[in-house]
Amino acid sequence: MIEQARHPGLGGAVGDDAEWARATALLRDAGDPETARRLNRNDYFRLERALEVVIRTGKPMRDHLAGGGNRGGKGLDLRCFFLHPPSRLGLYRKLDASCASMVEGGLLRECGDLLDLGLEPGTSTSTNAVGYRQFMEYLLLERGRFVAQEEGGARQPWDPSEADFLLAFLEFQKQTRRLAQDQLTWFRNEPKFEWVEVAAREGGGVEEVAGRILGRAMEAEAESGPREWDNRGKGYLTRAEERELKGYGGSAEGLVNAQTGELRQEIRDQIREQVVKVGGGVGPG
Repeated sequence: MIEQARHPGLGGAVGDDAEWARATALLRDAGDPETARRLNRNDYFRLERALEVVIRTGKPMRDHLAGGGNRGGKGLDLRCFFLHPPSRLGLYRKLDASCASMVEGGLLRECGDLLDLGLEPGTSTSTNAVGYRQFMEYLLLERGRFVAQEEGGARQPWDPSEADFLLAFLEFQKQTRRLAQDQLTWFRNEPKFEWVEVAAREGGGVEEVAGRILGRAMEAEAESGPREWDNRGKGYLTRAEERELKGYGGSAEGLVNAQTGELRQEIRDQIREQVVKVGGGVGPG
């Protein structure tokens, strides 16, 4: 059953409405209709996890999240908090900057290593991860171009396509923002979590939030039983953010030269390192 959820393509393409309906039916029939109803469309990763939990324990996800699987005794007071930023637009910009840092920090090298192991993008959990899939596909494209030029004796030396790199990078940012949006939706629909707004401040931010959470826990010390929170309306875009995000497509700031608009030489060198090794040679400087 778990394999059916992970590989739902039984007579149709993965992602089709009918395929997703069949996959959620597996979870519903196994004994967890609530999670099947709550999951975001095509979230096969969480569907598989929920299916495995209900099959192995005989209890749905909700029972475990609510403390139904708690072994800690009657004295345990479990409270869940979800920290979220006040601005979705600010969150997206931080995520975009994080994507650039991942590329600078060696993401291309990791993707090249996965390709060298014989793995194809999108064929496993690791190769389908956001960022890895996009840049594995990009490196495959560049490796194909490089080999074709080597074998064809092209007069012009191979050079990485900046346009294709930026397309892959902007898609990486887009999918990262979409993942964050899905996570916000999931926590919004999970009443066990109390949402706590965390503003980006210089210094003292962590201590201030920790104090707020501790204060709430102490105020509710006399309460008994699980708490339910109505999180509807939490984490949505303001109208101003909606207007600004209409034309927002990410930014390659940090990866391109601010004066020329071209890829920084360090990034070009990383691409070259992961491409020219398939031909056993050294690319142009």
